[in-house]
Amino acid sequence: LRVRQECAAWQERHGHVLAELRTLQAQHKALGARVRDAAQQRDEAIAQRLQLMKAHGALLLHQTELVEDTVEGLREAEGHTSLAMNSTTATQDSLRLSMITTSV
Repeated sequence: LRVRQECAAWQERHGHVLAELRTLQAQHKALGARVRDAAQQRDEAIAQRLQLMKAHGALLLHQTELVEDTVEGLREAEGHTSLAMNSTTATQDSLRLSMITTSV
């Protein structure tokens, strides 16, 4: 009987500590779940960013190839322009020679 009375007295004096401990344990458990959720969201965001960076890299590579093709096309056009100018000059020279020949 005495032990029961001492237990009851102890619970009266310290029962609030046990209740607070249980509350803290529940809060700790909930916080652990939130931390796991946040870590999972972070990992998913990192994976998404990695995918975006890969896609951006592929677009940059494609853009580089297009620029290289454009430069090559411009060089070819420059060559054609140079040939056309030479042809025009040759035609002009031929016309001058023809005019000189005709007038003589």
